[in-house]
Amino acid sequence: MAQAEQLSDDFPLIAFYYQVIKSFDFLYDEVLDRTDFHKLLDSLEDLLPHLSNYESSFALAKMSSIGIRCYMRNPNIFAPLLMDIYKIGTNYNAYKEEGAISERTFDNIVVTAGLQKEFEWAQQFITDHIHHFPPSSRKAAENLSRATLFFYEGKYAEASHILGAALKRRSVYNLRMHLLSIQCLLGLHLEVEPNLAGINQKKTQFSRMMYRQKSIKNIIPYLNFAKAVYQIAKLRSYEWDHPDFDKKLNNILSMENLHIKVSLRRQVDRARNNNK
Repeated sequence: MAQAEQLSDDFPLIAFYYQVIKSFDFLYDEVLDRTDFHKLLDSLEDLLPHLSNYESSFALAKMSSIGIRCYMRNPNIFAPLLMDIYKIGTNYNAYKEEGAISERTFDNIVVTAGLQKEFEWAQQFITDHIHHFPPSSRKAAENLSRATLFFYEGKYAEASHILGAALKRRSVYNLRMHLLSIQCLLGLHLEVEPNLAGINQKKTQFSRMMYRQKSIKNIIPYLNFAKAVYQIAKLRSYEWDHPDFDKKLNNILSMENLHIKVSLRRQVDRARNNNK
C-alpha cells in the first residue's frame, strides 16, 4: 500500500486501485462521502478509454461493488450514482464475463434502473442483452425483467399479466416471479381496487408451494413475506394518515426473518403518496 501511494502521482491506474482498496477498507465501518465517490467515479471515467476490455471490466466490477455497498447503507443518495456506474459500464461493454453478462449483474442493473425510473433505458438494455442468457431460460428471464420494470413503474396490472402467462411454464425464475406477483397484487389492492380475499388466497397458495420446496433450506423468510403482505393489505381499512397506521406498519416490517422488507416499505410509501 505504501508503494502504491508513492506511485499514484505518476500512474493513474495505480492511483485508482489505491483509492478503491482504501474505499473497501473504509466501508467496513463507514459510508463513503458522496464527494469522494464522485471523485473515484470521475477518475475511472478518465481511465476507461485507455484500458483494455479486461482491465475496464475489472475496474468497473470493483467500482460497482463499492456502489452496491454504499447503496445498501444509504439508498437515497447512492442509487443514482450506482445507476451512473451501470450506464458507464454498459457503454463500454464491461460487464461481460466470457462474452456474456452475468445473471446477477443483469438483475442488479434492471432493478436499479427501475428504482431510478430509467424505464426506457432499461427496456432497451433488456433487448440488447437478453440474448446472453441460455435459450432454455431466456424467455423467462426476459418476462421477469420486463415485469420488474412495470412493477417499479406502478403498472401492476401489466406486470401481473406478464407473470401470469410466464408462471404457466416451469423455470428457475418461478419463485421470484411468484414473489413479484404477490407484490403486484398488493400494489393493485393499495392503489387501485381492494382485493383482500384475493391476497389471502394468494398467500395460502404461495405458503403451500413453499412447504413443498425441497431445495430451499429456510423457507421462513418467504412465509413471513406472504404473511406481511396480507397484514399490510389489511391496513388499507385505515386512513393513510391514521395515527395507528405507521405503528402497525412498523410492527409488521419489524418481523424477524422477513424477505424484502425494504421493497415492501417502499411500496407502501408509494401508495400513500399517490393517494394523498
